[in-house]
Amino acid sequence: MKQTWLFLMVCVALFTGCKPIESLNPIYSDNNIIFDKGLLGRWGIPAETAVLRLERGADNSYVMIYEKTEDDGETKSVGVFDVHLVSLGGEKYFDIVSQTILQGGSRTLQMDSSRKSSRFAPAMQKIADGLYIEVLGPTPGKGTLQDLQVKLRPAHWFAKVDIREKSLSLSFLDDEWIAKAFKKRYVQASQMTASGEDGSKSWVLTSPTPELQQLIVRASDEPGAFAQMLSAQKLD
Repeated sequence: MKQTWLFLMVCVALFTGCKPIESLNPIYSDNNIIFDKGLLGRWGIPAETAVLRLERGADNSYVMIYEKTEDDGETKSVGVFDVHLVSLGGEKYFDIVSQTILQGGSRTLQMDSSRKSSRFAPAMQKIADGLYIEVLGPTPGKGTLQDLQVKLRPAHWFAKVDIREKSLSLSFLDDEWIAKAFKKRYVQASQMTASGEDGSKSWVLTSPTPELQQLIVRASDEPGAFAQMLSAQKLD
């Protein structure tokens, strides 16, 4: 399968080649967020000079920090993520959002001008790993002077979590499995195409949270739906 850096450097040595699906909406809601104190602390990644550090975040969430020791012995925080632990259908899942820091620079959007309407294209553009910009408007037939909505939309990544006393593994919902399931109409979900800076095209789930929860439960026991990408051992 096509390799990706979506989970940034966390999975560099452990990639299976599978690509996690991206979603604009979460799978958590007020009634299915849980908090496990046993997850707090440091988790070492075998065969890597790296550690996952899980700290308590706001409103029963976690902050997950990936720290890697460089060849010079210096430890650096390479990736920082907001994480919610979710209970769905008797299984536990991570809903992960990267704390992306926007760098300077510009993004180009084109106006699609026709006699009947004017629209920005692409309406959804990927501007960084795990981050999209969405332009809403103008609305055809609503006048020549209209407001535009420009939204930054962070992507959510979903992983089934196997939590044991001294071990933790994450298996991510795979985009190629989802694509095949859509084609066979085994699962249904809303999605749209987004354009990257290099002109590449990718698609992202746009379903509301209740539909995403149904999709996750449906895919839970399906072979190939979740691919293990990370395994860690408790250090403290």
